[in-house]
Order: sequence, then C-alpha cells, then structure tokens
Amino acid sequence: MVEIPNKNNFKDFRHIIEKPNTKANIDNTYERYWHDFIDMSFFSKNPLVSYLETKKVLPLCKSLICFFYNSEAYINLGNSRLVIFAAPSKGKYICDEERIKAYLINPGQSVVISKGVWHFAPFPLDENNEFLAIVGKKNVLLDENGGIILNPSEVIETTLENEYLADINDLRF
Repeated sequence: MVEIPNKNNFKDFRHIIEKPNTKANIDNTYERYWHDFIDMSFFSKNPLVSYLETKKVLPLCKSLICFFYNSEAYINLGNSRLVIFAAPSKGKYICDEERIKAYLINPGQSVVISKGVWHFAPFPLDENNEFLAIVGKKNVLLDENGGIILNPSEVIETTLENEYLADINDLRF
C-alpha cells in the first residue's frame, strides 16, 4: 500500500515540507514570503527556513543584500528559468558594483550563496516560482506587526548606483 504523506501520517518520521496555507508575512508585487515556516533546528545550529514565492517580473536589480556571517541557499521548487544577481565585496561593507553579474538558473538547479557575497533573490523568467530560502536564524527577524527586518548586525542592504537588467538574449556560456 502506498500513502500520500500528510502531517498526521508522517509525523513519526519528521516533517512534510509543502506550501504554507497561512497568510504570508510579505505579499507584494515581487514576492510572497512565509518567515521561518518550518523548524529545521535538528539539521544544524539555528537555521531559518522560509518559503518564498517570487512573481514573474522584469529582472531589474536595484539593490543587493549581503550576509556577513552565514551563507544562504535558494532551493528551487518550481519550473521556471531564473536570474540571480551576485557581486563580490570590495571591503567588508562595500559592494563591488562594477563586478555585478547575472546568472541564468535552469529548472532543477538551486544555488548556495557564500557569506560576504552581495545578491538578490532569484527573478523567475517564465512563470511565478517557489523556493525554500535557508539562512541563519539571526539574519532575518520579524517585527511586532509580522513584517520582516534584516538584522543590521548580520545583514546589509545597499541601493545600487545603477539599475541592472538581465538580458537573456546576451547569454554567455
């Protein structure tokens, strides 16, 4: 007999990871974000696993974030091609904007971003897309209204001097 797992019949084995059925902490024109939606502390020290749905929008990068003490992973759950922007640091708190690159991520691929790399969540090119976003628990906090705060002692966000549009017609291998 084969069963479809659910929270009740699978609870003795751990968790079922599925799209949350609760109100998202962030819901805007770019994304829907469910903060810390599943406890994964049994894997490592204080991971934060969030569910992220990014909406198909023009892949235009206006700002980047950098986690200085933890890496971040975007585990792709969708079928869209994606663009992610990344740039190295030039100094601890400075983005090397001249070296920003856009990368095409195909369905079935996921990315891990090293600590100290400036980046932004992936932009879907074909359709809305879903991810698990994994960072250190101290990086992203909830405010008293359920909104998201980037912890200033762990994460920095910068507005770029220029906007960067990913032109997938200029794809390099």
